[in-house]
Amino acid sequence: MIVVRIGIIAFCLFSAGTGWGLSVTVNKAGSGGAFTSIQSAINSGADHITITDSGVYEENVTIGDNDTLTGGPAVTLTSTKTGVDRPVITTNDSHTYTDAQDGGRGAVVQVFAQNSKISNVIVEANPEVACGSIAVIAQGVEITNCILRPRPGKAGNLSASIPLLFCGSQGSAGGEPTSNGRNCDNVIVRDCELCGVATDKLLEPVADIYPGYLSSANSQATQLVRMDMYSHEPDGADRIIDVTFENCYIHHSSDLHLFPSNRGDTGGQVIVYLMNCRLDAAAKFSIRGRGACVVADHSVFTRTNQGNHGDGENAAIAINTQNGHLDNWARVTDCVFVNCGSAFAKKGYYGAINNHNTMGTITTDHCTFDKCLNGCVVGTGGGTTDTRHIVSNSIFHNIGYNAPPAIDAAGIPLGATTPLDPPGLYRAWFFGVETMFDGSALWSAVFNNYISTEAILQVDTCLVGTIADEDTRVWADAVAAGFGDRENILGCRLPAEMSERICVSADWEQSPGALRSF
Repeated sequence: MIVVRIGIIAFCLFSAGTGWGLSVTVNKAGSGGAFTSIQSAINSGADHITITDSGVYEENVTIGDNDTLTGGPAVTLTSTKTGVDRPVITTNDSHTYTDAQDGGRGAVVQVFAQNSKISNVIVEANPEVACGSIAVIAQGVEITNCILRPRPGKAGNLSASIPLLFCGSQGSAGGEPTSNGRNCDNVIVRDCELCGVATDKLLEPVADIYPGYLSSANSQATQLVRMDMYSHEPDGADRIIDVTFENCYIHHSSDLHLFPSNRGDTGGQVIVYLMNCRLDAAAKFSIRGRGACVVADHSVFTRTNQGNHGDGENAAIAINTQNGHLDNWARVTDCVFVNCGSAFAKKGYYGAINNHNTMGTITTDHCTFDKCLNGCVVGTGGGTTDTRHIVSNSIFHNIGYNAPPAIDAAGIPLGATTPLDPPGLYRAWFFGVETMFDGSALWSAVFNNYISTEAILQVDTCLVGTIADEDTRVWADAVAAGFGDRENILGCRLPAEMSERICVSADWEQSPGALRSF
């Protein structure tokens, strides 16, 4: 009995002395003994912090210690509010941190303590002080029911290296990850909204006005999510780093939505999961795995490659090599793609899904493609016979067309000045060839493999409906008539292939049942 009592006393003293299990509240008025700043509450040693009002908290927030391997004890930061009543966290001061890739990034909220949780808040980036919304360099972090966006009333733009949400590896800047250091494995972003346009800016292009989100003057957060991670560490250890986005709405960027990169030497994998997400309105891509792998499931991708850009790798979903990471892959299932690729972009092969040059495989299954400039693409950056895109059980319709609310070849809303003909549809392939597409990237197709002489595009049991102004010439005849001649591009194609590496070609009758019209 005496031993038990001594144990209880020691336990209580330990709890009080370290903040273990300590919950505190924060509100601007300090009512009920609450802290008036979030950072003060964190510094108290509390591990559960609840904001009880809808105030605007102008302060830098740091959870954990970036100079330690563990990052310190986990902290939960939440609020009692929902919807527009959620408290806002933002800053007017510089707040930089160092990761393995860069030493000059900034973020309003920085999370270094593993297994920390943030929920029910709005975090506004401030381009005037080069601060994104949230930076995470820690395993097991959960971000739930939050909004990340630029702060209204601020000028300038966040650079490409400072996104709304950053996920990285611990280390010294310049490509030096810390052995056994923190990374973003098992980070989960759930039920969140990430928007590149502040609430006081023009979101959509209107009438015959070009800007909207396509202008950096409105979309001040050019990259909504950026990840620079190292799955291979200096001591030779290889890591599998998983980051998941679940039921998120990621939208409106003058550049891109998600850009995960696996840097450094070969070994390990970075895998990004998009589960039940909606991604809309990007000048470039929704997600491009640069040395990183992508899993997209039950997600919707609309209006990608809407800007006047010409990166070689892009599509709504794309993968390409990075450093020693050459065999990254993607798996896309039960997804919908609409208005992916446009006449305003510089590549006729932009569209829904592209394996640019990796020695890995994209598998696309049970997906629907509607009004996209291209369907499935492979080998736009060359590649080898290991560069593959396998497509099955999918539906393609109105390929080569776009429709409102996408944009036309001048970057303004469809129908504002350009008639839609046929009704409701815009011949994106035609106007792109006429005015925008690079001379080496003129061809659009349902299945596009016209650049690589080795990459393989395999098609099995797919339905193909309308193709815009379908060019049905035998591919060899189309090429002989002038491969790079704009006048020779007569329409969008079912296959576009440089080397007959689409497995159901060159004669589509080689594989009866592989493709069916409707």
